[in-house]
Amino acid sequence: MAENLGGIRSDGSSYGKLIMQRTFHPQLEYYHVRYNSIRGPTATGWRFVGVRRELTVEIPTNAAGTLKLVGVKAKELPVDGKSLQASGLAGTLSPDTTSTAVVPLLSGKYQFRMPK
Repeated sequence: MAENLGGIRSDGSSYGKLIMQRTFHPQLEYYHVRYNSIRGPTATGWRFVGVRRELTVEIPTNAAGTLKLVGVKAKELPVDGKSLQASGLAGTLSPDTTSTAVVPLLSGKYQFRMPK
């Protein structure tokens, strides 16, 4: 569950680097998964709110992550109520597609809002 619907994958030894790539299942209104890795709790959760999706991501202390969102443009992805640039995060588009936002994350909790 942590890897499939949760989208939590290790990209390094001992969960020091994480890939967060969520699957938004259209038949579920919300989903939350928490994984207690060797570095601490790692979590993702999402829910549909009206015409938006809200995504929360938690990266444990002493770890870093990369959020990948298919079908979302980085410049249209607000985090914690601010644009990526204003929040200090630098999102890009994946080199293999023009519609996958790639956002590097340090340890902490983040909330993203995007259109359905």
